[in-house]
Amino acid sequence: MENQAVQQMPGFEAKKPLLKRIPKWLIASLVVVVAFALVYSFNDTVKTGTRDAFVKVKNTTTAAFSPAAGSEKDLYKAREAFAAGNVDGAIAAYKEVLARHPGSTDAMGELGNVYFMTGRSGEAAQSYFNAASKSLDENRPEVAQALLPAIGQGNPALAQELQQKLMQSKEAQNATPEKRS
Repeated sequence: MENQAVQQMPGFEAKKPLLKRIPKWLIASLVVVVAFALVYSFNDTVKTGTRDAFVKVKNTTTAAFSPAAGSEKDLYKAREAFAAGNVDGAIAAYKEVLARHPGSTDAMGELGNVYFMTGRSGEAAQSYFNAASKSLDENRPEVAQALLPAIGQGNPALAQELQQKLMQSKEAQNATPEKRS
């Protein structure tokens, strides 16, 4: 009864609930701002994770590939193109190196790095797979093992194939001492 009496008094307006007093556009704007803030913070996390993954792959491939496997001068041209931001030029230069030096694990691995950095994970996986396979042929299974996670990220089927090659390589190494005994 009291509420009805207060509401009926001239010059008195009952207060609306808080959500009804705030304009709808303001609420919508706040929702959009919060959404963008969440997306932005998530993107930083993704960028950091990707950057960390690239650094790990780069360190692995740089340490693993032998400098004698290919023309340093040709590789320098490809590296310079990539450093200058010319991704297409770098890819073309690495392909030229591989045409002249088909067994260059340096060129295979570095081409994989270029593909990986530019988001072309399938092509990166193929290039890393080629380098890993060549490394197995050169009796360097540690290189192939180090590249396995990056290959799996871009092409799980190639990773499985490499895993089988690694097991065959290990079996062959284990069988060799038995034949000598």
